[in-house]
Amino acid sequence: MEIEELNTTKRIVKELYRQCVNEDIRVSEDFLSYYVKLLLLDPSWNVTDDDYNLHRENVENLVDYCIETLYEGRSPSLKTLQIQHYIQTRATSKSNLIEANRQLLKECLKPLQEDIFRVTLTELNRSDNHKLFDRIVLYITILSGLGNPEEDAVLQEATFALKSIFGESDLSDFVQLKPDEKIIELTYLQNLVAGIRLFNRDCGKPAAPIEDLPKILSNAFHGIQTILQNELLQVMEKVNLTTSAIENVYVLERNDETGYSYVLNLPQDVSEEFLRYIMELLILSRQYEVYIRKLLADIKDIETSGNKLFNDLQKIFIKLHASVKMKVAVPTNIVYPLFIQLSEIWQKIQDEIVLLSTYNQIFKEMQEKQSLNSITDKILKLMIGKGEILTDAKRLERTMGLKIKEENNKCDILNPLRIKDFDKIPLQYLGFCAFSLVETKGGLIPGNPNMGICKWHDKCYVFSSPEAASAFGQDPKTYVLRALEGIRTRPELINLLQMHDQIRSVRSIGVLYEKPAEVVLTYNVGMQTELHPIPTHIDPDYTWNVWDLYRQAIKLANISNCKTHSTQTNKSHFRYSVHVQTTELRNKECQTKKDNYTNVATPSNFIFGLRGRRDDVQHIVDLTRPVDESKYYKCAASQDYPYKHLSKLTLKPNKLETTKIGPKSGTKENAYLKLQSRLVAKLDEEKKYNTPIVKTRRKIMNCTCIASTQTKRM
Repeated sequence: MEIEELNTTKRIVKELYRQCVNEDIRVSEDFLSYYVKLLLLDPSWNVTDDDYNLHRENVENLVDYCIETLYEGRSPSLKTLQIQHYIQTRATSKSNLIEANRQLLKECLKPLQEDIFRVTLTELNRSDNHKLFDRIVLYITILSGLGNPEEDAVLQEATFALKSIFGESDLSDFVQLKPDEKIIELTYLQNLVAGIRLFNRDCGKPAAPIEDLPKILSNAFHGIQTILQNELLQVMEKVNLTTSAIENVYVLERNDETGYSYVLNLPQDVSEEFLRYIMELLILSRQYEVYIRKLLADIKDIETSGNKLFNDLQKIFIKLHASVKMKVAVPTNIVYPLFIQLSEIWQKIQDEIVLLSTYNQIFKEMQEKQSLNSITDKILKLMIGKGEILTDAKRLERTMGLKIKEENNKCDILNPLRIKDFDKIPLQYLGFCAFSLVETKGGLIPGNPNMGICKWHDKCYVFSSPEAASAFGQDPKTYVLRALEGIRTRPELINLLQMHDQIRSVRSIGVLYEKPAEVVLTYNVGMQTELHPIPTHIDPDYTWNVWDLYRQAIKLANISNCKTHSTQTNKSHFRYSVHVQTTELRNKECQTKKDNYTNVATPSNFIFGLRGRRDDVQHIVDLTRPVDESKYYKCAASQDYPYKHLSKLTLKPNKLETTKIGPKSGTKENAYLKLQSRLVAKLDEEKKYNTPIVKTRRKIMNCTCIASTQTKRM
């Protein structure tokens, strides 16, 4: 079945094909497209055609999975997909195969046909007519398929037959025809010439040998049929062995709560991974079996149609012999239609031979791709144990006489004895047991329709045992959804079980079946004790929560601090009393969005006059440096500053620099300038001491202060 290709699929296929080329994986782009389309039917990949919701990570996961699967190359599931793709691309309908072969023959004869059509009437008069006539003879000889045109005897017989119905004088009329009319005329001449030659062969007067197609077809049919039957026997041996092995490791047990279910019982030397491999191998064998049986059915149809054609051919020969017997001349309107019928029947026999050849080629290609992986029979027999290797026929005999019970079954049970054309009822899952397919997660166990068919929502299901049918009938919806959930995760099962349409219809649903939560069982239990063994004392104010006690204590503490006020007006005098009781407001705190801080200056004092003065007057000079010293930068750089020669400040744009004074220098020397300015201001107040001695002391003091401050900073 053709699968719709989305834009997203095309991009994924191109990317996957590029990576396969880089990884040296030999695979066709058509097969990658087929494989990716089947994988995208599973919504668990989260890959949709909507580019807005498409995630690159999901696409990479899908591509990595495909690369890993393709890189192994020996997986049975991958071989199953390859066979399915090959059959879908090659095994088309009979009419399409026949038409494709005829079109191929016409394409090969197209250059010769163009040479015949190219000749005009003028060229025909100037050149030799024999060349055009010989081309026509060669064309109808190749098209009829009677003999090898490279042999002179074949061409000579065809030339004589053509001259008997079409002379060289008729070439001028043929040249003047339109191209479509020329094709019709050549086909008509080809049928007449082929019929004449076949009649001469039947009369025993052939100028050139013509192959006996009926005999060739009969021999080819029996040969291919024998090969296919032998191959089918080998495949069925493997199918019976693997099916019996899978069937024996699953034991059907009854559960009172959930009904019947399978319990896995594997031998010690067999793992679950190997069991899954056996199931994939069984799927491959079943798919191979289906295609071989289909080829056998097609070959049987060829045999039937071939026998009919042989009888029709003999009837035409009898009519021709009766028409020309003991007659010198026969009207063309009598024999020409018989010659054309004879030629058409012969072409149909040729088409049947082409079909046989095509089917033989398909079988060989399929056999090469299938190449069953070798598994030792020892492991399979270990899984079977003491059980018997059952064929499909023996499995039907084992359940013969059993019937599906209609009690507690939500499906309609169809009895084979009451339904006409019971064998033509389409069965779901290709006739395999629906219950076993779900419970074994892909195990293909044949069902027995003679026990009855369960019909649910216009779909028919068969089962391998009445117990399996009963379990399915209790909840058919759940089993159908579980089957869809399992099939779409295994792409090789989609086309094998003919489930493509159903899987595609639920493509947009992420989860089809969710396992119900486990039911917690509860029981009512009763008990009896002595009536009031201890005197009861119920405290209505009792509480076990300590926080309740805290709240009560806080409430009582708040009430004790409350004041009661009353107010009464003239109008309400002696009418009613109003009481209002309030509590004190609670302290509340709030915090701003941003915390800030402040900085204080470090105090620093200098006692002036400790080294001796005439009047013993001492002064405390504040040397505390301010936090923000930027304003002193401008003061030091101003022109009216009287002591700027002591620091020699130079001001530049956006940068203040000072020259070196003393042992250390830096931008912070403006603090020393502040100290000097304060000392000078203090001395100017003492005008009475404006003597040379005081001036000398002032210079000494200035030097001492600067040295003392620098020493402290160092």
